[in-house]
Amino acid sequence: MTLFFDTIFLSLSVTFVSVFFGVIFAVLFEKTTLAFKNTFLLIFTLPLLLPPYIVALGFSELFSEWIFSFFGVVLVESIIYIPIPMLGTFLLLKNINKSFEDSAKIFCSWFCVLRKITIPLISPYLFLISSIVFLLSLGNYSVVNFLRYKTFVIQSFVEFSAFYEYKSAYILSILIFLIVATLLLFEKYYAKKNYASIFENIDFKNKNPIDLKNYKYILFSFVLFLASAFVILPIFTLVFNSHSFSNYLKAYDLVSNSIYRSIIYAGIGAFFITLFGFILAFYIKTKNYYILDFFSVLFFALPSTVLGIIFIKLFNHEWSSFIYSTPIIIILAYILKYSVISTRLIFSNLSQLPQSFDDSARVLGASKFYTILHITIPLLKNTFLFSYFLAFVFLIRDTDITMLLYSAGNETFAVQLFTLMANSPQEIVSALCVIMILVILLPILAWFILRKIF
Repeated sequence: MTLFFDTIFLSLSVTFVSVFFGVIFAVLFEKTTLAFKNTFLLIFTLPLLLPPYIVALGFSELFSEWIFSFFGVVLVESIIYIPIPMLGTFLLLKNINKSFEDSAKIFCSWFCVLRKITIPLISPYLFLISSIVFLLSLGNYSVVNFLRYKTFVIQSFVEFSAFYEYKSAYILSILIFLIVATLLLFEKYYAKKNYASIFENIDFKNKNPIDLKNYKYILFSFVLFLASAFVILPIFTLVFNSHSFSNYLKAYDLVSNSIYRSIIYAGIGAFFITLFGFILAFYIKTKNYYILDFFSVLFFALPSTVLGIIFIKLFNHEWSSFIYSTPIIIILAYILKYSVISTRLIFSNLSQLPQSFDDSARVLGASKFYTILHITIPLLKNTFLFSYFLAFVFLIRDTDITMLLYSAGNETFAVQLFTLMANSPQEIVSALCVIMILVILLPILAWFILRKIF
């Protein structure tokens, strides 16, 4: 129980730091005249797209032994999860009905408007964002394992994989499952009582940004320092420590097969996640099956080690060996874990399609299937494309689920890199991390190119 409460305190600390700075960055990047704010937005988003242990490695090479502590874990996890409240708040501020703020500006300053109008209006949504950060921190395995900080999730993994205490692992997993489910149920109840319609559907552009005046240079320097010290510098350290191009060739020879496997697994998984997400989003919208949304969020928030133990318990039988001993089990786990990404994206865009399109097609005699195939899907093609590439990035970086479920000869790049970090030269490990960063950035670049084409 001591370990349990220590883990809760760690997750609460990470949540507070992440949400605090995430909201500040979102306000600066959306509401103000800060220079290069879109560039800063992309820079601070980058850690979320990388495998968490790469961020931890970059910090460990910068700060040496200090990072292997409670405060080090809070720092690294906060840097990783800041993009979630930052991007969430950024979108909320971008889409909020400007008439609320315009009316308040008649009576008080911008700071007063933010403090008494804007932030209170979006606070129920911030609770959801905070709960997601808390649950992700609670279930994080790779960062705390790399930084050698013992948590509740680490203990359940050790009980299962090292000591073969399956009953203890199941009990610990059930407790984590109950915590996640309780928090999500509370969030759903809180949402029904407190969420209000505060958004508008037209003209999202901020026409009257906050003029920073004399503070613009101070705030710019502050944001630049944070971006350089906590994002750019750790990544640059990895590039610097790789020393020479020959190390990249050696590193590639070590992991070339696992890179191809990762791309294949991620490509197949992203396709089925997008397909499954569309089906879930369609039924949630048309049939009001919000229980499907709850379970998709639940499995995403559930620690990967717990989800892995569930899959092992389900498929480690003779009748299911064709699943358990093949990459199929990894793909299934990917779909269950990350379907919420596609579901939420597609549901959001599906809800914005005018009902008149569907009604007109039905009046002309089109069947429901024909309407979906020839009207709904073409209108959502950009959403499907974005969902696919976003899921692809998350699958490429996934370590925790794959580490538990892969069979011999089927390890992914992320798992092999995590393994090689323990017994490979520093320059080779740094080169491997840089290769991983490039593998993740390439599909993002591909999405931007395809977006321009289509």
